[in-house]
Amino acid sequence: MVTAYANPIIVEIQATLEPPTTGKVLKGLVVCYIVALSTFFAVSISGYWAFGNSVDGVVFTSMEPYAPLWLTVLGNTLGCIQTIIAAVVYLQPLFAKYETMVGDVNSERFSLRNVFPRVVGRCFLVAITVLLAAMLPFFEDFSALMGAFGFIPLCIILPLWFYALVFDSKTTFQKRLRGLLSYPIIGVSMIVTILGTIAAIRQIALDVDTYSLFPAS
Repeated sequence: MVTAYANPIIVEIQATLEPPTTGKVLKGLVVCYIVALSTFFAVSISGYWAFGNSVDGVVFTSMEPYAPLWLTVLGNTLGCIQTIIAAVVYLQPLFAKYETMVGDVNSERFSLRNVFPRVVGRCFLVAITVLLAAMLPFFEDFSALMGAFGFIPLCIILPLWFYALVFDSKTTFQKRLRGLLSYPIIGVSMIVTILGTIAAIRQIALDVDTYSLFPAS
């Protein structure tokens, strides 16, 4: 899930650093989504094909008895790196607000007065986030809920809706067609959001009896 939803935002941010942005964003997003979706579906389909309904939320857990140690270590390492990147991107607005509150505009940007509270605040926030994630009794279930209820509307439905609103007001047929073609995708995404949210809540309800702080898996 992290691989599928984090990378495109980095491409969009990077494209704004130097004009022109439109062509670079489009090419970057096309390549990014092809790579992300192909790897995401490859892992999902192969994991379900190999283990069926007994596959764990983290597929490497199911693979541990069969896969070599280096593959498990490599997969977890890459997942950790990707999670760090995603955390930096998605928490940046919160970091910016915090640093505006604690920063001193009269001091240098990289002075001890400004750097120290930034480092302490960011480390504290990440530590709290990791602690809460480790405490969750069924992390995969909450990840599924966040993916269905949070990431799909935020990363798919809203951008397409804005895109459709912009091009729907254009006068040429080609530009209006671009906007109209977004609505079927929005409709399918909304159905996936509803079904995914229901399934995630149901799974949480089924697993609630196994609740324990800091579970082993």
